[in-house]
Amino acid sequence: MFVKNKTKPWEFQEYHFNWPISSKYEVVEIHNPIPLKDRVHWEGVIPPVDTLKVIRPSRGAKEYNWKPFKKEGAFLFTSLARLGEQFSESEVIGFTRHFGLLGIATHWPELEVYFRDCDPLVFVEREAGQAAKLLNLYQAVQKRNLDCLRDRVQVVLRDTTDGPMADVLIDGQGVYVWPAIKPPVTENIILKAVLFYVCKEINRRLEGRLTIGCAEIVQDEKGFKVLPGMKCESLLTAAYVQFRDMVIRGPVLKRCKYCGALFEPSRENQVCCPRLPIRGTDLLEDKPACANRAYAKKSRKNNPKKKLKEKRS
Repeated sequence: MFVKNKTKPWEFQEYHFNWPISSKYEVVEIHNPIPLKDRVHWEGVIPPVDTLKVIRPSRGAKEYNWKPFKKEGAFLFTSLARLGEQFSESEVIGFTRHFGLLGIATHWPELEVYFRDCDPLVFVEREAGQAAKLLNLYQAVQKRNLDCLRDRVQVVLRDTTDGPMADVLIDGQGVYVWPAIKPPVTENIILKAVLFYVCKEINRRLEGRLTIGCAEIVQDEKGFKVLPGMKCESLLTAAYVQFRDMVIRGPVLKRCKYCGALFEPSRENQVCCPRLPIRGTDLLEDKPACANRAYAKKSRKNNPKKKLKEKRS
């Protein structure tokens, strides 16, 4: 989904990823538009039911464009993971009002005819849940937290002609094509297997959905400089691009002191979620939303009269 804007000189607009966002969204129930004969084929993406809840722009809503790659950091992916940990219709609307639809119609082009301007909630819930799982696995590897992995990682021993071998399972699934492991399975092997799984999941979602190229030519005192750019098939793809970049940087994540969500800190003493782009723009908030809420909560706690007044109003 690409929105054509007025280009500056020497820009390759197709490699400036823009994504539409509406001023208002609604959750409605619709008849499943996928024909009965095709529902089994899409069962892994959309359940074969007669009715579906979808999120879509409200009638008469204004549309804006924003550039997910304009600012650094994995705020889009960490926000999607937070949605997976606190999933509800109101949270979906809040996420979508800030970033736009995930884009099932462009992530799966064959479904565009059925879900051109909406996302089924089951699709959003599954992808948000998977983002939360991957982010938690990544944090556990960075902190070498085997206690956190104990419920999700299983080592299964098997006999082979070459002697005992071990398989590493994550959430009951094998870690793709993984080299043969001979016991004993050490802590490093488990952590490497988990990180291998995270990287393969990233690659699986980016394969065939991302094109990297040159986006713009600029000139400074040293001469000409070519800036990189990319085009994605969906906002979901953009989220995984951010996650890939974060995994390559290798930061140790923190949990927000206010909401408990994982985030990538930009400074050592950061305790709340980072500033997000202001809805419909590429500018950042003056202050993180969680920091504002934490301040308001602390203010009410220290000022009971103000708290009572707010309740009455």
